[in-house]
Amino acid sequence: MQDETADMLRAGNRRIGRARRQVVDALSAHDGPISADGLIALLPGVHPSSVYRSLNVLEELGYVRHVHLAHGPALFELTDRVSTVRHLVCEVCGHTVEIPSQLLDPLRKLIERDYDFLLDSGHFALPGRCSTCQRAHDDAHATGDHH
Repeated sequence: MQDETADMLRAGNRRIGRARRQVVDALSAHDGPISADGLIALLPGVHPSSVYRSLNVLEELGYVRHVHLAHGPALFELTDRVSTVRHLVCEVCGHTVEIPSQLLDPLRKLIERDYDFLLDSGHFALPGRCSTCQRAHDDAHATGDHH
């Protein structure tokens, strides 16, 4: 567990128990967002309710944030990671692509300026079609197979 995480938990008057430390370590080691069930599978010695409680506390303190990449369960990742990447998800096959969050800065600025609205683009993925699924779609339409 990183020192700043331990300090943040202490500052929030939260315990730094073994389970919470293991959840933070698993999130830190995991590449990309992961579901609570995924964390539970990675941490067989930690009771599932401890994983859920830990995620809840870590999210309250701003260390973890949940994202929705598709119609499945919420996924969790560290907030420092969420601040630097956004997710594109294929609506057909579920393939996920991470993009730098600053690619959306011009859109966020335009929305804030023209609509007086501050966009939080990190909570949900941006849906679309990956190139493979788009090619399959185009090929099906070219051959007249519209199923």
